[in-house]
Amino acid sequence: HNKYDKLITCEIVCHANPSPKVLKMYINNLELKYNKKVKNIYFRSKENGWRNQIPIIEFTDKTKIEENSYRNAFIKELINRPSCFSCRFCTIERYSDFSIGDFWGIEKVDPSIKNDDTGISLFNVNTKKGMDILNDIKDDLFLKEVDTELAFSYNHHCNVPVHKNRDIFFKELANGIINESNIICYLNKYSNFSLPRRIINKGKRIIKKVISKG
Repeated sequence: HNKYDKLITCEIVCHANPSPKVLKMYINNLELKYNKKVKNIYFRSKENGWRNQIPIIEFTDKTKIEENSYRNAFIKELINRPSCFSCRFCTIERYSDFSIGDFWGIEKVDPSIKNDDTGISLFNVNTKKGMDILNDIKDDLFLKEVDTELAFSYNHHCNVPVHKNRDIFFKELANGIINESNIICYLNKYSNFSLPRRIINKGKRIIKKVISKG
C-alpha cells in the first residue's frame, strides 16, 4: 500500500456502532415526552464518575435528566449495526499507529495505578511510527506499560453477539409498530431492561449522590 509520511492513524477500541436512525427517534421521543427540545446528550459524562455511565440529557431550558434506555440497548447489542457482528478489525492485531480506549479492568491488570473515578485510558502503540511519536511526547504524559494481551482480555477484542430480540425490534421499527412516540418503551422492553432493575439502578444513583454530598 502507499505510504504517507505525514499521515498518523488512530483507531478506537470500539464496542460497536449503534443505529443513527434509532438515536434520532429516541431524541424525538424524549422531546415529545418532556415537551421541550434536547440540547445535548452526554453519553460519557463524568458528573457521577467514570464507572456510572448513565447518560445525561440536557434540554434547551437548561434542565437535565438521567436516561439510560438508548445506552442500555446499545450495550446489550439490541440496536447495533450488522457490520459490528462480523467486524474484521475487532482483534488484538491492530493496523493503525495507535489504538485508544477506556482501560476497563485496570484494577485487575495493575492495582498500583490510582483510579480516582475520572477514567484510565488504554493507549496501544502498533507501529514504529507510533512508537517514534510516543517517544516525542512521553515526557508530557503519565504512562505505565502493561502486557497487551492482558490489557485486551478486559477490553474489546472480538465481535459482539447479536441480541436475541434484534430482528423483531427492527421489524417492528420498519412496519411502524415502534415509532417516535413509543421507542423508549420498546428499547427497554426488548433489551430486557426491566422496571425492577431500573428502580434498583435509580436507587444506587441516589445513594451515591447522598454520600458524595455528605
